[in-house]
Amino acid sequence: PISRSVAAAFAELSLPLVRPDMGMTGVEALDVSLAGRIERYNDFGTTANPRIGVTWRTGRDLTLRANFGTSFRAPGFLDIRTGKGTASIVPVYVPDPASPAGRTPVLALFGNTPGLGPERARTWTLGATLTPGPIPGLRLDIGYFNIAYRDRIGSAGINYLSFLANRAVYGDLITDNPAIAAVAAYYSDENFANPFGIAARDVRAIIDGRTRNLSSVALDGLDFDLGYSRAGTNASLEFGVSGTWLLRNRQKLTTRAPDVDILSTIGNPVDIRLRGRLALTRGSWSAAGFVNYVDRYKNNAVTPAEPVSSWTTVDLQLGYDLGELLRGTRISLSASNVFDRRPPYVHNRTINSASGFDPENASAVGRLIAVQLVKSW
Repeated sequence: PISRSVAAAFAELSLPLVRPDMGMTGVEALDVSLAGRIERYNDFGTTANPRIGVTWRTGRDLTLRANFGTSFRAPGFLDIRTGKGTASIVPVYVPDPASPAGRTPVLALFGNTPGLGPERARTWTLGATLTPGPIPGLRLDIGYFNIAYRDRIGSAGINYLSFLANRAVYGDLITDNPAIAAVAAYYSDENFANPFGIAARDVRAIIDGRTRNLSSVALDGLDFDLGYSRAGTNASLEFGVSGTWLLRNRQKLTTRAPDVDILSTIGNPVDIRLRGRLALTRGSWSAAGFVNYVDRYKNNAVTPAEPVSSWTTVDLQLGYDLGELLRGTRISLSASNVFDRRPPYVHNRTINSASGFDPENASAVGRLIAVQLVKSW
């Protein structure tokens, strides 16, 4: 069995440098927060991660904020398990422009990599909240984030069909003309399968699509939420839209590999995600509707690359507060993907299956209806 012992300590200090009662021009309030976390893992050693934040309220309408911090994530137990059932070793044919036949038999490795280490990140954000006085109830939150990962835990296995066709990117994951003894060792492994009947002597390369510590990943973008709310004596209305706009998502598989843009490609985040909302409350009743949008992107795991359509779904919620009958009790009916929209088709073929969609950016679950009864006290 796998076990892990972790000891951690966390401390935070909040410093209100300027208070509203000081009457300073242009600075209604200025707060600084300092925090730090120290963890000791019996298998990955000790890590210390600080965080600093500044919030500046210029007046009634505008608040500015900035944060900087580092983080640490140890591999999960499913990432470090090895042995039977944790890997897949399969001889396959992959496209190869250097081959007269257009394809080459290779030995493909998938699953976990022994010796997987932790990932680290450095994050900084800038943001603003605007609540214009002339329009009560209107609120705009917008923030920029920049994340730089080092040794991020990930895999290029989904793109295994592109390895030989794009050696500039995947070259460090390819072993050409492997020794027959090395191939024979994999052929005798407990995780080996040979559905295509490729003989060991015919294998011309080994491609490594296992989970590993990637050299680096750089990600930045914008988060935003624009909303309007209005409350009356017995009713309230709220509507708005929130979303994320990714500007960059660049990855280096190894230290010698080029810096590649993976934004809006299969198995990776897309550039734009939006969620619109409309909610109405009247007395004990409440109703809400949501529209979810995922932008189109590219399936670059096949050659030539194929476009993937955008995906829009609708969710609905209806609730009733049973306060007059049962204090603190609420019943609700919700429906996700009301119109049962299928995820956009993706030519997503793996060694063992062909799912037909990208689980990173869509769900195979169609319309889902749920009834919930909540009691609070």
